Amino acid sequence: MRLSSKALAWDAADRNIREALIKVLEKDDGPAGLYYKSCMDLDHIEQVGDKQLEPWIKFIDAIDDKASMVTAITEFNKHDMDTFFSWGLDTDNRDTTRKSFSLLQGGVSLPDNTYYLEDSAVMQGHREKYLDILAKYLAKIGRAATAEREAQMILDFETKFAGIRVDRYVCVHVRVVCVSCACRVLFLCVGVGLGVGVWGGVGVHIWAYICTRHAYLHTYIHTYIRIYIYLCIYMYVFVCCVCVCVCVCV
Repeated sequence: MRLSSKALAWDAADRNIREALIKVLEKDDGPAGLYYKSCMDLDHIEQVGDKQLEPWIKFIDAIDDKASMVTAITEFNKHDMDTFFSWGLDTDNRDTTRKSFSLLQGGVSLPDNTYYLEDSAVMQGHREKYLDILAKYLAKIGRAATAEREAQMILDFETKFAGIRVDRYVCVHVRVVCVSCACRVLFLCVGVGLGVGVWGGVGVHIWAYICTRHAYLHTYIHTYIRIYIYLCIYMYVFVCCVCVCVCVCV
């Protein structure tokens, strides 16, 4: 596969930024520099071992019912370690002056539900590679004797979890359908408004012609013109309200 010049340029830019950032962090004595240096100090990491993980391992080992599982999930998510779901605060999509709280589904390691549920040769290959990675990881943390069995348990659990997750295609399809329906309502309202305006204008011109032929109708023409103007204003306001609702809801 031939790489395009744009892809190569992007890789070069990413590499240059990363190298420049590392040079800054190596000389920094602030929180960012200290954090970077602590992550790169492999000798100290090996010396400390799993002491920093012990509090979290205790939460996992304490799970024996639904209440203890909820406690563990809550503590993990409070410290930004996502389990069955993830959460966060971000700028509101509909009002940039405020923040919104978001909940996202999680619980799986592979990119999408199809990696677990699709029975193609490609996806089976991904699952086999995932099992191999899991077994190697479990062996590195001292569970080599049961690594393969526990890796299969993890994959089986995530497969069941993928079966109850909302598929990414469904989310996109639902949004497309909502936008399509909103556009249809909008076009319908605009069409009604234009139709009332056009036919109302034709009616006023007909009445004006009749009034020029029949003097006794002059007293009524102003009333009908006012009705037509009010009707057009109401339809215009109605169409504007629908447009606002569509923009907010979509």
